[in-house]
Amino acid sequence: MGNSIISMTLYFRNKVLDILRKAFPHHEDVLTDGLGTLIVYFLYFSVVIMLMPLLLTCKGISFIDFNQTGAIGDTIGGVMGPFVALLAAFLTFLAFWIQYRANNLQRDIAEKQLDLSIQQNEMVAKQTEIAEKQMRMAEEQEKKYAIERFENTLHQMLDVYSRNSESVRAGELSGKEAFEELAAELFFIYQVLAEMLKEIRQTKNFIKVKDTVKNEVLHHISQLLDDKEKTRHFLMDLAYALFFSGFYIKDKESLKAAGAVGVALENELYWRIKEMVFVEDKYSTYKTRLMSLTKVDTVSYRAPYEMACGHNGVLGHYYRQMLQMVKFVSDAPEKLISEEQKYEYVKLLRSQMCDAEQVLFYYNSTSVWGKAWRERHGNDDDDEKTWSYIIRYRLIKNIPVNYPFFGIPPTIYYKEDIKRWEGQYGKSFFETDLFGQHGF
Repeated sequence: MGNSIISMTLYFRNKVLDILRKAFPHHEDVLTDGLGTLIVYFLYFSVVIMLMPLLLTCKGISFIDFNQTGAIGDTIGGVMGPFVALLAAFLTFLAFWIQYRANNLQRDIAEKQLDLSIQQNEMVAKQTEIAEKQMRMAEEQEKKYAIERFENTLHQMLDVYSRNSESVRAGELSGKEAFEELAAELFFIYQVLAEMLKEIRQTKNFIKVKDTVKNEVLHHISQLLDDKEKTRHFLMDLAYALFFSGFYIKDKESLKAAGAVGVALENELYWRIKEMVFVEDKYSTYKTRLMSLTKVDTVSYRAPYEMACGHNGVLGHYYRQMLQMVKFVSDAPEKLISEEQKYEYVKLLRSQMCDAEQVLFYYNSTSVWGKAWRERHGNDDDDEKTWSYIIRYRLIKNIPVNYPFFGIPPTIYYKEDIKRWEGQYGKSFFETDLFGQHGF
């Protein structure tokens, strides 16, 4: 009998659950076997309660005769009341149980969603990390390629510079020897101009100055000779102009500063140089002439080629290519090439310059044509990127100290700039500080 009831209960439970699952397909987790069994037993209990009045009033079944009690309804109500209360309590418990299961289900779902969210966040974080790593690798690779392209271009420019340097000629000399001869020629022109200036003051004779301005020019010469620094600036500018271009040339600011009298004096010296008697001597050089020079002759001279005819055709291209190279390094992005690296790159150029090249380069930087080398690129004295190229990259660091500098030596001409550089780096700007000054 007991097994039959259990079998029947299992059967009804499965049927009830099938009906409920079809009616509520989205509540599979709530419709458990335990709930199905409770429902079946509830149905059993409900049937029994519904049959209780019949059973209690049936004489063949009940041993108490409820028909004689009078108010059978009140008796049945009193008897059935506790059962109904128990049924209500059971239904309340069932409601709470279902709510409890639903809460647990919601909590489980929330925990699963939280775990899933954490996993997704971890996955996103890993993907972001991988993407950032790949981006860094790509940036590093691009930077590497950019540096390689930069260095390849720079080496090509250095090759062009080397060829330009080797192609420089002075008479029969070429390359580094030519630069030595050109530096000697520039010094020789300066010495001749200085001697001519003294002769004009002594003789008061002119070949180009008009009589109406002779006295003004003589007065101007006296003022120059009374101030050696002004004299050196004047002769240095004119000597380089004759050396580089073959004639005196000034920018608008210099013309305004010199005035008509200054221009007249320059013109006089220019024509005196051109009227000197030139005797070609291929076996002589300006360098050997300077070494044996005891007195400067302003009438004639022997040399392998005529002086003050201009070397712009060769040196102009040479200096422009140098400037392009230094500007190429200077303009490289800071994130690609640091300031220290830029200095090392320009150092490659400086290391290829012989002593005479650095001497000529210094005098070029002081001239109208070399303005780009000495001009500032900003006003912040503490920022080396605003300094002139010649100071920022120490382009005359190895200039020879034993050279007979004429005019204004580099230690004086770039005095303030050199002081700023040494204050920034705490060491000497030049390789050695033993500089001398010669000339007029």
